[in-house]
Amino acid sequence: MREIYVFENVEGGRLTPVAKCGAVDPLLKQAAETENFEWMEPFLAAGDTELVYTNVFRQPQNPGGIVVVSAMDDILFCVIANTNLDLVAAASHLASMVSNIRYGQDIFENIENDE
Repeated sequence: MREIYVFENVEGGRLTPVAKCGAVDPLLKQAAETENFEWMEPFLAAGDTELVYTNVFRQPQNPGGIVVVSAMDDILFCVIANTNLDLVAAASHLASMVSNIRYGQDIFENIENDE
């Protein structure tokens, strides 16, 4: 089973495995489990599709959405956000994370000595 977490904007951002979380929007949980994001509105994309990237989708009629973190074309994990505030905070945190990974890869690729 894919890794699915619920994001809460407390204590700097908390990720809880969906299995240990009480209240989760059933539509978001089903979308994450089945990789069906077509009914959702694209909100943000960040990162490098040849390394690691994130796509953010929001619910069209309700608050909240899903952040999907992928490497190449494989989904690594999904993060469910039950509110719009949680969605924006999770998107910000995870977009920053994938950008830092790309930055680190650039540094590694540009090392001129063999050490």
